[in-house]
Amino acid sequence: MTARTLALLAVIASLLVPPAAFAQAAKKEEMPEGWWRDKNAFEVWEEEHKWVRLGMRFYGFNPAIDEHAALKLGPGLAVPVTTDFFMGIGMKIAFLGSYNTAGSNDVVDCVDRGGIGSDPACPSGHRGGVDYTWREPIPNGSDPDATPSPSNFVEERRRTHVAFFALTIGGNYELTIPNLQFFRVFQPFVGGGVMLAWVQTYSDLDTTEFVLIDNEQNNAFDDDNVDPYADQGPEVGGEVYGGFHLNVHDIFRFTFELGYHRVVVGEAELNKATPEFEAQHLEYTLSQLRFGGGFEFRF
Repeated sequence: MTARTLALLAVIASLLVPPAAFAQAAKKEEMPEGWWRDKNAFEVWEEEHKWVRLGMRFYGFNPAIDEHAALKLGPGLAVPVTTDFFMGIGMKIAFLGSYNTAGSNDVVDCVDRGGIGSDPACPSGHRGGVDYTWREPIPNGSDPDATPSPSNFVEERRRTHVAFFALTIGGNYELTIPNLQFFRVFQPFVGGGVMLAWVQTYSDLDTTEFVLIDNEQNNAFDDDNVDPYADQGPEVGGEVYGGFHLNVHDIFRFTFELGYHRVVVGEAELNKATPEFEAQHLEYTLSQLRFGGGFEFRF
């Protein structure tokens, strides 16, 4: 490679990369350890500022007991993208998802919290599941020739699986005092915002509801058949959260969080249910306390 080529490459590099970037990089390399102790918080923040954080968080989701729903603790995760516009003030956009169940195919499953319910099968809590309603089958729901009552409806709680997905957006604040050693490592944060949520409510019907799945959209004799379900969204809800970061490196940190969100899931007809019985789940509120942690990269 000739000297003329090297000179040309140097000129191109100087045009593509601003000189200030080289100066800043060199300055950081020359900075002695503990340089930040003699500066104020804003000066240190300005020197170390990174605009974006991308992470992943893993949670346990604990739904509150509702009049028409009782669900158990379930797993979930979030992929948040947060920003720092000025001294820790920014915003967060995140994908959030959870999966909660109540009951199984062969036992009555109780949710032992939220006070004492009225179901004698669960004397210290509530029967797990979601409440459903449908036209009363005549003579009964096990009879494939049953017909729907013209006036009477059945209301029963049945085992249920609830899948929740949401896109959240809101404000985020990280306590930013980078000229103090303790707060360089331990960094509390709080935030909140709105969410657009999609909720799938999967019923788990008994043999006494045979007529609800006795149609060409289901195989009533297949144990792996997906029972009638409701697919709803976007529903509007809200969230608040707080926690702290452990900054173990200038680009990597661990995160621990406690949060809460609330979405009202309106009553909805069940897909795949035999239409003439008008099966639907009743309205319930998905109020979930979440707790967990994860990691983030700062750019």
